[in-house]
Amino acid sequence: MAVIPDPPVYELGKLGASKVFISWLVWLKNQVLQLSTLSGFSVTNTDRVIVSDATGTLTTASTTTAQVEGLSGLTATRLVQSDSSSVLDSVSDLTSWVAGTANQITSTSDGDGTLTLALAAAPTLANIMLTSIGGVAIKMTAGETLSKGNVVCLLQAGSAGVAAKVPTTGNELDMPVGVVNSDASVNDAVWVTVAGIAEALPESWITAAIGDVAYCATNEAGRLLQAAGIGTAQHWREVGHWWAGGSGNGALTKIIVHFN
Repeated sequence: MAVIPDPPVYELGKLGASKVFISWLVWLKNQVLQLSTLSGFSVTNTDRVIVSDATGTLTTASTTTAQVEGLSGLTATRLVQSDSSSVLDSVSDLTSWVAGTANQITSTSDGDGTLTLALAAAPTLANIMLTSIGGVAIKMTAGETLSKGNVVCLLQAGSAGVAAKVPTTGNELDMPVGVVNSDASVNDAVWVTVAGIAEALPESWITAAIGDVAYCATNEAGRLLQAAGIGTAQHWREVGHWWAGGSGNGALTKIIVHFN
């Protein structure tokens, strides 16, 4: 690579100002001539800049096509990041920077450097969940084998947070707390819907009728009876109203859960 020497130094007292100026012009002309002898150089075009090629050799390029070192990978309107070599690049997938949280927030790349954030289908925290069909569920422990749709209570002689089927007699018949979201074995963690929409089990000989009151059964533990209207005594056993009609006797049917 050509090495450009330092410009000459003159004493004004010996040559005079005009001679010094002319000598500088001559020096500058010589440097341009030196540059013009380098391979690939064009010094006559004013819109060109000096760059180095892939081999490190100096050359010239149009100012419209020349790229600043380290910025060659940028895409218009996108955020900028640096790669492992500290070279700037455009962000192609923003989810690498803004990740979601499992069962809470989803983060989805839109393919153009942007992303979409959304709630998960069933947003879940440690002990509470919004179910995919519109219910609010809490985490409990199964005190016995439970089926999806069973109505459960907290046994007065039981342990904290342990769910059991509402019995057909006794105090707990009047104390339902929610509807089981999925099958569970003894001591399993189980989600129990305590408000909103759930799927519940009527007694095996009953087909749910839309709008009817659903209340705890006296023949099959953990299932529901129904009536167009109920008396004051049954209000304690009420779990809600059927959201829709059932598909058959004893079939899981959506219910709007609320308690009196």
